[in-house]
Amino acid sequence: MVLIVILVFLAAVTTGVTGLVLFIVGLVKRRPGMWGTGLGLGVLAMILLVVGIAGTIGTAVGKKTAKARINAAAGEISLIRAAVDTFEVDCGRYPTSEEGLQALVAAPAGLAGWHGPYLNISLFADPWHNAYVYRCPGLHNPRSYDLHSLGPDGLDGTEDDIDNWHDK
Repeated sequence: MVLIVILVFLAAVTTGVTGLVLFIVGLVKRRPGMWGTGLGLGVLAMILLVVGIAGTIGTAVGKKTAKARINAAAGEISLIRAAVDTFEVDCGRYPTSEEGLQALVAAPAGLAGWHGPYLNISLFADPWHNAYVYRCPGLHNPRSYDLHSLGPDGLDGTEDDIDNWHDK
């Protein structure tokens, strides 16, 4: 995307300079067709410049939005972890994989000590609208649980996953 924006800026400068030269030569030599063409190229250069600026802004906003989603997922995982840990203190165990994160909102059948709901809202979908993955006992945390988001790519087990077993 950055390369495209650079190319658009270069095209705008080249078109603008060519248009300016044609406009001036057309005025000096009194050739309306030439200065008209120069004027048209100048307008085209302005349009290309606006497109280039919009592309630059769009690229910057896109990067900030992606980072904000990653930070939101990490924050939501922290909230869910606190709720799971409170569940464990109250009930003497973590929710099972079968019970899942729903055990934080509604009491599992026959469970003594549940004093929830531990979350007032359902934080079970990450910023990319994928369900958070909860596993107990965990593969990475065999004495407790694994909790992660599939991250921006939506694929499990890839480098962009946001989880509770790595410090990111």
